[in-house]
Amino acid sequence: MKKRILSVFLTAVLCLSYLNVSAEADTVRFYVSPDGNDNAAGTIDEPLKTLQGAKNKVRESGLLKEKNIEVIFRQGYYPFSQTVEFGAKDSGSIDKQITYKAYENEDVFFDGGVAIDVKDAKPVTDQTVISRLNKEVLNNIKAVDLTQYGITEIPEQMRQDSYITNPYSPMRFYINTSEMTLARWPNNNEWVYTGEIIDPGEMHEAGTRSFEGRGGSFVYRDERIENWVTYEDVWLYGRFAADWCPNTTTLESVDKEKNILVCTYNAPYNYGYNKPYYYFNVLEELDSSGEFYIDKNTCILYYYSDNNEEELYVTYTPESLINFQYTQYVNFDGITFQGTRNTAITGDSCKGLTFKNCTIRFCGLQGMNFSSGYDYLVDNCFVYECGSGGISITGGDKLYLKPSGTRIINNHIYNFSQWQQTYSAAVEAMGVYDVVANNEIHSGTHLALSLGTGAIAEYNDIYDLLRVADDSGMIYFYSDCTNIDIHLRNNFIHSSAKRGFILNTGNWGIYLDGFTSGINIYNNIFYDLPGGIHVNGGQRNNIYENLFVNVETGVYSHAFTSHAATDFWNKADAVDYLKGVWKYKYPEIDEYRDDNAYTMFKLNNIENNIYYNVYRNVFGESAVKESPSIERNNIVLKENIFENLDNLDFTMGNKNPIEGFEELDMSKVGRNKRSLEEIEAGLPF
Repeated sequence: MKKRILSVFLTAVLCLSYLNVSAEADTVRFYVSPDGNDNAAGTIDEPLKTLQGAKNKVRESGLLKEKNIEVIFRQGYYPFSQTVEFGAKDSGSIDKQITYKAYENEDVFFDGGVAIDVKDAKPVTDQTVISRLNKEVLNNIKAVDLTQYGITEIPEQMRQDSYITNPYSPMRFYINTSEMTLARWPNNNEWVYTGEIIDPGEMHEAGTRSFEGRGGSFVYRDERIENWVTYEDVWLYGRFAADWCPNTTTLESVDKEKNILVCTYNAPYNYGYNKPYYYFNVLEELDSSGEFYIDKNTCILYYYSDNNEEELYVTYTPESLINFQYTQYVNFDGITFQGTRNTAITGDSCKGLTFKNCTIRFCGLQGMNFSSGYDYLVDNCFVYECGSGGISITGGDKLYLKPSGTRIINNHIYNFSQWQQTYSAAVEAMGVYDVVANNEIHSGTHLALSLGTGAIAEYNDIYDLLRVADDSGMIYFYSDCTNIDIHLRNNFIHSSAKRGFILNTGNWGIYLDGFTSGINIYNNIFYDLPGGIHVNGGQRNNIYENLFVNVETGVYSHAFTSHAATDFWNKADAVDYLKGVWKYKYPEIDEYRDDNAYTMFKLNNIENNIYYNVYRNVFGESAVKESPSIERNNIVLKENIFENLDNLDFTMGNKNPIEGFEELDMSKVGRNKRSLEEIEAGLPF
């Protein structure tokens, strides 16, 4: 027995010695380097090589939940060809956590993509390709053989629309960190428009859609397509019906005599007349800066060169980089995640995961997606160039209203939803009592925020969104009566979607769509927008002490009549709202439930708001009838009373026309203006 005890003691001493730490230390450190070896000791002089190797070493150490553990990565690129899986056995504890971090602010990349040396870009020599290119730009077109980088098969383009969930995206290419565009016509942000509809396509009975239905056909107005050598694998991206529901389709055939174009796939809500679209994946249209085309047969990349490129990069792996299942108290700090055609970081049923000072970029889908769990923290991260949204976390227990503990704070999120351009938000916090605070969100085609029950969104700087959409909102809700008691406060929502035409209802800073109810909107500034707030049906929404400046329509509030009223209330049946915590916390669901769409608008209040240079407010007759106090004590300013409006100083001081109106403190808005501790101190839960 004494020999066995002595053996265990010596093993522990040797273990700590070989990790280059003392027995008294509270933190054990492992080191990782691109030049390391996963069979090494893991010391700074004998580092490991991969995240997988480091994770295994941590698990094998036997020190989990006994010591704080740091896994420290030296500068460089760590290739990922498959997902690194974290499970329950890779967990720390609330007192003894595991941190994976960069060494002393070195640049560390978890990389699923492929960097291409610009020296491998050569002039085009294939005469067949040359014959199809625009001779005026031929000298700007370069070719790269991707097979020398191990890319021997090019993934197919995938059909997409707002109702299709793809498992991953096609490959995406970047020059100097800016995404390239598959060769298209018209170029840039121009469109062509459908002519006479020959066949709107197949659509099944009302309320349902089939993705396998007959494609539509229409008269095309652009004879340019008749000059293309082939229509094989030519795609169309269009807003063929509703502007908020775009889709793609391959070009099935072209009748040049009748100018009729046939699409392979049906479109959401069919094909309509005079609707915008463009063609892409067309070799003949490789004619402007930032465009590329890939020959799938030869795996050769052709791209338009401005002769100033320093970096070429392609996303490649179809797998997530990291996946967490039932993992607890693991932190990542200072790591860059990039290059996947999937979502970079995924997980389910975790607790206490933290991502700080990280960068997530060049992702085919989302930057991060956790479908359940508790106490997630995403703090001071950069998330950009994502194909389908930024950060998505659904935490807590909605059935019992158990708070998620999710905090998404101080992040910079931009150029998101680059591939799936609608209904893929910068932040989706669809859990219970989430907090989304002090983020800077901009440069997107559609939504900034989607929020769930009891969420608080505050001190966010949100701008330059809704670039190509209509009938949409930067903060958007739709038809779920359990997404209630949400507070949107102290946000700066501005400078977006100034369009010269409106196809449906226009674009809004905040859009309460489909009977959305129980939302509190206060102390926000809406500036330089086509629309401030749209209340499309619903009950008990409170809009007060907001400032609207240079907004075309401040508030548009009206009853909404639709079959969707039943869908709105049916969401409550999943949480048993008639008893327990739901009945105690939100008795109004039972008290006001009404499946009749014509009486859904009631008890909304719009009061104590200030308008300056606002063209109009719209309150429908039914809105006024059902909510007699809907507009009360709102002030329309006749003159500029702000300290320095040109420099976005909205201070009114003693000129404030409403007693008790709380002005937004702009010094607290945006990234890193408040710490986690300061944010937590101001929460009601």
